[in-house]
Amino acid sequence: MLEGSGIHGVTPIPSGYNPATCLLEVTTPAAEGGIGQDFVEIYQNSHQFREVEASIERMSIPPPNLEPLKFDFTYSRSALTQFRYSLWKQFLVYWRSPSYNVVRLFFTALNAFILGTAFRGVGSKR
Repeated sequence: MLEGSGIHGVTPIPSGYNPATCLLEVTTPAAEGGIGQDFVEIYQNSHQFREVEASIERMSIPPPNLEPLKFDFTYSRSALTQFRYSLWKQFLVYWRSPSYNVVRLFFTALNAFILGTAFRGVGSKR
């Protein structure tokens, strides 16, 4: 959108600079206000926007002889496989942060001590 657009106030993308980063920097509300341009309005009035909208319209209507998509299974993996992957990911996340686990263990022990002291002997007073 920015390359060759000639938008007044927008500096050209430096050589070797990531165009996505440049676009994010230029299209912030502060940058738009600084150059007095509204990029949403500029894009909606552009030829590129009209082409994208036309292609969406064209591709949203399926060909007449096309059968609907049908899959043999609802999910790509079985429930057991999904469960195993979830447990493995949980295991990896759990052991990647040992400091968090130490703090969690400390607070668990502290809560057990507080609750144990608060309710000590309650069950024996019937």
